Amino acid sequence: MSLWLLPWIGAVIVSLAALRARRGASIPEPAPAGGRASLTIVVPTRNEAARIPGLLESVLSQDHPDFEIVVVDDGSKDGTLEAARAAAKSDPRVRLVRVEQRPPGWQGKLYALSVGAREARGEWLLFLDADKRLACRTFLRALLAECERRGVSAGSVLGPYLGDRWWHQWWYRPIVDNPVVVGGALLMQRLRPRATWLIGPLAMRRRTYEEAGGAAAAARYGAGAFDDWGWTRYFEERRERTAMLFHSGLQDVSNWESFSDAWAGMSRWAAAFLVCRSSAWPALTLGTAAALACGLATLQLVGDLAWLRAPALAHAALAVVPPTFGVAYCRAHGYRIAWALLSAPVAIGMTAAFAGGVVARIRNRARWRDLEIAVVAPPPAEAVSARPPS
Repeated sequence: MSLWLLPWIGAVIVSLAALRARRGASIPEPAPAGGRASLTIVVPTRNEAARIPGLLESVLSQDHPDFEIVVVDDGSKDGTLEAARAAAKSDPRVRLVRVEQRPPGWQGKLYALSVGAREARGEWLLFLDADKRLACRTFLRALLAECERRGVSAGSVLGPYLGDRWWHQWWYRPIVDNPVVVGGALLMQRLRPRATWLIGPLAMRRRTYEEAGGAAAAARYGAGAFDDWGWTRYFEERRERTAMLFHSGLQDVSNWESFSDAWAGMSRWAAAFLVCRSSAWPALTLGTAAALACGLATLQLVGDLAWLRAPALAHAALAVVPPTFGVAYCRAHGYRIAWALLSAPVAIGMTAAFAGGVVARIRNRARWRDLEIAVVAPPPAEAVSARPPS
């Protein structure tokens, strides 16, 4: 067997392992009496007038018997609070809070989360963004029941992506909504049990949150610029048991309204990865090199076929790696398998986002909503005084 077949064989093995990991992390339907602990859903918002009505409608239709929603308007300029008030329709389960100004040192949405959590009455907390939709009426009960069954201190959830703009369909969605990519993140959770992964909406007991010292515990990392990675680092250093899960009923409709928004979002996430994971630089370097090698091999293969030349085995073996991952994406979403041939340019597009993250990390600047934030900055005073990991 030629050694050049090893990359393709590796791609097949990774695909199958990632799909199995996603199945293993999928949240099952709850028992009729499961997941009924009282719950407070904290929704941080900034300029989300177009999306907050859809979120509230989907949450208010849940079958959970005892939950409340605290919407925190973090200095919006587009009427987010008014849109939330109209969508709530005087439902007593919805409360609205306005943040006029963050205290010095806070970045991103963690301060809004802390304001909402102070209003909480539930036994559990769920931090949920306005661009999410709960397409399954049992989602809340299923999430709480699974966290209780696994005995975790915190659990995050991933779900499918439904953006409908061209950059969603042809660039972002084939990357983040590929079952191999999602499953790959869940596979890393299995392969590195000591490493914590908390990406997506986060649930934890209110007691756990308070014992941590509140959102300031996560703000110790990146001054609150990256809430996912902040909580990841906090729980990892404390070596507490967590779980990153998957539920097809959690849909992401995206709050990116332009390609520049999407670029900034991907770059910011890549910059956060570089800050919060010691293995990030070699991982991104290896991933970029692999994507470029497969892309160049694809171009060479196409050129050979166009000129009616027999392609080299090395080029053919590398060129089929991206479509192998693309087939999994097409099968998962019911697309024609032929679309998998576009996987190589998608992979190149992913490396461009990595490059944006490197630039943001070097400049120490990234964009979040309509604000420019520091990638690395001193934490706010509350974070400094928060209880450190034991």
